[in-house]
Amino acid sequence: KLLMIGFPDGLPAKVEDGGAVSDTGSSNGYEFFTASTDAFGGNSGSGVFDEQGTMIGVLVRGVTDYVSDDERGCTVVNELPNSAGGEGITYVDRVAQFQPSQPAQPPALPPPPLPPPPTSPAE
Repeated sequence: KLLMIGFPDGLPAKVEDGGAVSDTGSSNGYEFFTASTDAFGGNSGSGVFDEQGTMIGVLVRGVTDYVSDDERGCTVVNELPNSAGGEGITYVDRVAQFQPSQPAQPPALPPPPLPPPPTSPAE
């Protein structure tokens, strides 16, 4: 069971906790896996977590979100059975490879000015 948290289509946070892995990615060298998470456009970059709460991936691609319903004359959500999940999730260790090896250091700030020397009282 997978948990995904994101902000699809400009909506408030969406928590999806019913996804399951449908392909572990053995055919693509474990670069990404496929799952039946309920994602929409704008969910890309969402964290995907396992049942223990460990982040295991980042959502990067998915199936078509909306389809035309000619009978009703409108666009509707593309509903898929859970077994037909097609959301691509990059393994988190692959994402970490894009991190620079050394974090960038902020520029050094100049030292603060010295306080003025003490003055002696007027005699």
